[in-house]
Amino acid sequence: QKHPTIQRLAINSLPIYASSVNAFVVVAPTVPHFNQQGRVCDVESYRRRAWCRAEVLSHILRCGTSMVYVATERDINPVSDTS
Repeated sequence: QKHPTIQRLAINSLPIYASSVNAFVVVAPTVPHFNQQGRVCDVESYRRRAWCRAEVLSHILRCGTSMVYVATERDINPVSDTS
């Protein structure tokens, strides 16, 4: 994001959006990091990022876990099966 103020606004809106949707799907295939050679992005790296945890928590607190899924390159599972 080239505009830090707009980026901050977008990040701050994520928990509101996440708590408003009927289903929440974490899309986290294992892929090379875009600009950090030797690093990968996957479910574990998703779980380490604070705003990602905030998104999931916002959805779960309002809607419960019944419609939360984690998708990898192999499959998609309910969050209760991947925790």
